[in-house]
Amino acid sequence: MNQTANYQLNQWDPADRILRTDFNRDNEKIDAALKTSADAIAAETAARESAVSAVSGRAGLQLIREGSITEDANTINLQLTDIDWSQWRAVHLYVEPYTSTTSKTFSATWGSNSSYSFGSMSGNTAGEAPRNLLHIMLFSLYQSQRYVCAISMGVSSPGFVEFSSRFGADKYIRLSYTDTTYLFQAGTIYKIWGEK
Repeated sequence: MNQTANYQLNQWDPADRILRTDFNRDNEKIDAALKTSADAIAAETAARESAVSAVSGRAGLQLIREGSITEDANTINLQLTDIDWSQWRAVHLYVEPYTSTTSKTFSATWGSNSSYSFGSMSGNTAGEAPRNLLHIMLFSLYQSQRYVCAISMGVSSPGFVEFSSRFGADKYIRLSYTDTTYLFQAGTIYKIWGEK
């Protein structure tokens, strides 16, 4: 009796005697081969899903913190002291500023040093869809001792800035009006994302 090349399954010739045991043996071989193949596919699928999950945990934007101010204030200090700069290629700060006036601008600075300015911008009227949005991209490139460099958008003069201050120093981004009669209103929201 002839047999197949890969799994040695029976190939009957017209003169061969066909036995039930031959069929059973062939079915056992087929069952074992299918089970081995299914196990290999399941293991490969699990390995790929694990790899995708591991990469997803290290890639893209990840929300670090979000919040809103709960009472009106002339100045907002958005704390960055809890950020481990060595873990991020870039950190994105996004702010929807709601203000008591949209005709006056406020400044965004690295800490309280006005020479470390990201620029100035106008706020939004509460209850309306925001027109003015602040987005600052801070490029630490996995180095907490790197000098602060960033791109600021939404400000009157968007662009690249670099300061002689390091990411690892305990810092914050300050939003403030020079005139104390103008205020950021409760409901101003911010989000901070890390990018790996």
